[in-house]
Amino acid sequence: MALPTASELNPFPDDLDGQVAQRNFLGKTVEDAAQLFANHGGSVEDLMWMGPRAFVYYLPAALRYLEGVTANSDEWDVVDALPGTISFRLDHAPADIADAWSTIAHLCAYVLAHADRLVDEWDRAEVSDRYRDLSARISALRAGS
Repeated sequence: MALPTASELNPFPDDLDGQVAQRNFLGKTVEDAAQLFANHGGSVEDLMWMGPRAFVYYLPAALRYLEGVTANSDEWDVVDALPGTISFRLDHAPADIADAWSTIAHLCAYVLAHADRLVDEWDRAEVSDRYRDLSARISALRAGS
């Protein structure tokens, strides 16, 4: 899959959030984007506003980032923000991101299997519940397709 274009990153040129997503991700590979998540967890919000093809392309970068997070990391912003971002996309146009459903399922399984090192003990139950809910939602979508 080719790198997303500027218009795929920001399908609505007047959208300020889309402009930020375009500025942050344009020309970046999945590896580059994984590093972006490592350096700036706020980039998860960009996934919410970019176009569907760009979202499908860059969601694996978030997973790749999480796979590289070491134990006792204080950088769990990505883990915390992803369920809300993905749910937002599913609320508005689930079919548009159908190509990401398997990545979402894998991401949920990964976080649930590694929650002990990705999330501090105080937030683990709440965050795990959000990933279980998202996993169930994706399973239902995949079963209905």
